Amino acid sequence: MRNKKYFLAIIGGIIIIFVAFIVIFINQSNKENDFLARNKNSDTGLKFEKTKSSQSSSTKSKDGFSNDEWMFMGYMSYAHDNYVQSRHIKTF
Repeated sequence: MRNKKYFLAIIGGIIIIFVAFIVIFINQSNKENDFLARNKNSDTGLKFEKTKSSQSSSTKSKDGFSNDEWMFMGYMSYAHDNYVQSRHIKTF
């Protein structure tokens, strides 16, 4: 009799937790849908237009690397120097 009560209590707790998760999930999706509906109808806020940018010769250097590639190479050099200093490693 005692084991049956424990078993029913555990099953009841699992059902309560399961129902709570379902209610939270439904409530969250309703809030998201309301938010999207309000933002679609409003004319306020920022609007961005996507434009295609072309890589012209002004963004390329004579070595053929773009500015982003130069920035990445500089960062990797900086990170390597910090690693070498932190490990007291002698470079070749």
